[in-house]
Amino acid sequence: MVPLKYVAEALDAKVDYDAKTKKVTVTKGTTTIVMYLGEKVMNINGRSVGLDTPVRAVDGRTVLPIAQIANALGVKYKWDDQTKTVRFW
Repeated sequence: MVPLKYVAEALDAKVDYDAKTKKVTVTKGTTTIVMYLGEKVMNINGRSVGLDTPVRAVDGRTVLPIAQIANALGVKYKWDDQTKTVRFW
């Protein structure tokens, strides 16, 4: 699980959060991803995609598995377990 904000920043995407509805919106170019805390589904440009784990907040940050956000944004990634870093391309 990684903080969505940092992944989005690394990919030049914008993240908005509505605390009242618990709605998280990620925008990058023509791609818009909408998800809600606690839900196991995300909406990518109007298409529902099931998630392996629910979207969560940990210490006030939205977190989810790196694969889910990378796949949603159409980017490839490599996780280095030793250094706990990720590389996107």
